[in-house]
Amino acid sequence: MTFNVFIKRLLILAVVLNLPPIITPLILLIGLEPTLLIMSLGVWVNVPQLFGVQLIVDTTQLSYGSFGLNEAPSIVWFAITLFWTACAAICSALSLIIFKAKPSTQM
Repeated sequence: MTFNVFIKRLLILAVVLNLPPIITPLILLIGLEPTLLIMSLGVWVNVPQLFGVQLIVDTTQLSYGSFGLNEAPSIVWFAITLFWTACAAICSALSLIIFKAKPSTQM
């Protein structure tokens, strides 16, 4: 039962944390104002670099601009997605531990 709850929470959080690159093409296709989306995409790309994702890949293949990472090979995008999925797994595991430790009160 706990494993199924963990997997459900992991999938939901992984989709939510990886949402900026998923909805970017849709927002641009529709023609909506992408300012907030560009900021969230910038955070989505640049936060993993603060935690050492750039140590995995060769930095000569990366192109940086005024907003952070501009161009990168597919292995970098895979590493960033894997970072956010790992964050989702940690959050899911912590939520199971915290809410399991709470005594349930049923009336």
